[in-house]
Parts: sequence; C-alpha cells; structure tokens
Amino acid sequence: MSLVPSLSAFRELEDLILDMNDVREVLEGGFDCSTGKRKEGILERCLRRNGKALRVVVARDFNNFLKRDVWVVVHVSLHSWSRKFALLERRK
Repeated sequence: MSLVPSLSAFRELEDLILDMNDVREVLEGGFDCSTGKRKEGILERCLRRNGKALRVVVARDFNNFLKRDVWVVVHVSLHSWSRKFALLERRK
C-alpha cells in the first residue's frame, strides 16, 4: 500500500528534517508503541534512533484520487528515549 502524508504530518516531517523513507523504515522495522487502544486501522510504531524514539502514526484510508487503499501518515514525532519506550520495545 502507498504512504501518503497528511498536511500536518508533512509539516512535522519538515520540522524534523525527515522524509517518507524514514517513515517507511519506522513502519517496517519499528515496534508497536501504542500505550492505549486505537481504532481499527490505525498503527502507532516507534524506532530507536540515536538515543531518541521516532514515533509514526498511520491510518488506513481509501484515496479517491488514486482509487485504492493507502496508509495516511497522521503524526510524526521525536521523543527522548525513556524507560517507557524500553518497556514497549521489549513487549515487541
């Protein structure tokens, strides 16, 4: 499935100086870091990078322009690596 950034996620990527390849890397090689329940079709994945946790949230959606299902990147953030992320990574 294709990855399509939302406008807010695109701005977050620009602020963090990241691109969609970084998002794909987190989704493919990261671990589930959702701390609560999410709606069906929403994924939250994290990846440890340079002592920080890179978090990506994507939602499954149908794109009318492309006429197919896509993953919409909803949120991208960078957090300091904490005990919470270490516990979530072990839960993987």
